[in-house]
Amino acid sequence: MTPLVDALRGLPLPRRLRRTWAPGLAVRAAWAWEADDRADPRWWPQGVAAPGDGLLLVAWYAKDGGARVSVADTRAGRYAHVPLAGEDGAPLHVHAGGLAADGPWLHVAATRAGFVSLHADDLPAAPAEPWRVRRASGPLEVADGPALRVSFLAPAGGGLVVGEYARGEAPRRLAHVPLDDGVPTGPARVLGEGPAGMQGAVLALGAGEPGAGVLSTSHGPWVPGTLWTGSPGAWRARRWALPMGPEDLARDPDGRLWCATEHPHRRWLVRVAG
Repeated sequence: MTPLVDALRGLPLPRRLRRTWAPGLAVRAAWAWEADDRADPRWWPQGVAAPGDGLLLVAWYAKDGGARVSVADTRAGRYAHVPLAGEDGAPLHVHAGGLAADGPWLHVAATRAGFVSLHADDLPAAPAEPWRVRRASGPLEVADGPALRVSFLAPAGGGLVVGEYARGEAPRRLAHVPLDDGVPTGPARVLGEGPAGMQGAVLALGAGEPGAGVLSTSHGPWVPGTLWTGSPGAWRARRWALPMGPEDLARDPDGRLWCATEHPHRRWLVRVAG
């Protein structure tokens, strides 16, 4: 197990995670939050990470500010919410559209500010206590073009694959950021673009070049989402594959693909084929 999994195993999980059904042609298993979390109009699920041993991490942002991470044990059917704090101890105000678990680190997407990083050693002993950011990357520059908007991210190739959510004419780039002990070691390298409305991506990197990957896109609260497969420049859509409102994607150490969905009364954690 990784240092992050070891730390998470020590956290009490007071809330119940229930097995359920969820729509989507690629859905293979689904879990639901407790009723108040399924309906809550303030807190919205966004990022997901899968560090292993049946554990999932889900980031939520609050409409009126703030962010938290849910530690979910899919085997035990339990979970807990952990509030996030900035380096100064104040509530962390980021959209948290993506999470990436990498060794002892949990990276949280922070849009134009790049990403912030939490460390396993700083995880509180009780869920009500805040998990404090240890590092902030700052804006992620690229060699040619504006700094990246880090809408979501996933571990890959000794670093992170990051992506931009956009519709219309705004860029929707996928890029690789090399890391050393959680710290960027150089500018991001753009790998290509994805479809409009990307919410999450898992992308393999072979010899530094993009290989097979999967993406998610949403069509709002009423229409099932799309799962895309392929690689930059050659994405293929599988419509109706995901539940309504799919957000980030993550692949666990056993190769299983996970997704979280965001809309009230249609909030699931799902394992999907892909």
